[in-house]
Amino acid sequence: MQTTLKRSLFTAVMMLALLCIMPGGQAGAGMDVADPGREYPLVVHISHDDPQAGDMALLLATNMLTGGRDVAVFLDVKGVKAAVKTPPKDLQSVAAKVRSFLSEGGRVVVCPHCLGVSGFSQEDLIPGTEIGSPHRMAHLLGAHAVVISY
Repeated sequence: MQTTLKRSLFTAVMMLALLCIMPGGQAGAGMDVADPGREYPLVVHISHDDPQAGDMALLLATNMLTGGRDVAVFLDVKGVKAAVKTPPKDLQSVAAKVRSFLSEGGRVVVCPHCLGVSGFSQEDLIPGTEIGSPHRMAHLLGAHAVVISY
């Protein structure tokens, strides 16, 4: 009797689990499932003012962009310093890579709050960079965006 009850309970739990994960099931209806054959937008997030991390992030972003991927760079916290016209001395190579990435057609989006906290304004930014906004960020980080953080 106890074995039958355990089997019935196990079967009921498994059926409920399958119903929840099956895309055609009621519980799974409307789920936004990633398509494994599709290349999703790549967002390279830089929050540091570490020159090595910034160089690596922008090298990756530029290589992916020139390889045909949809790539954007998002700078916030201390990373915004890499997007100003006159960056700190240790970030000059990173700022040069920001300029190169932009010249290849990449997008660089900067957090306006972090820019201000760092003592800079929109006028200090390298031409071609974009100021982030809730709408812009929602579009940038839309469904299935791949985010790599440095």
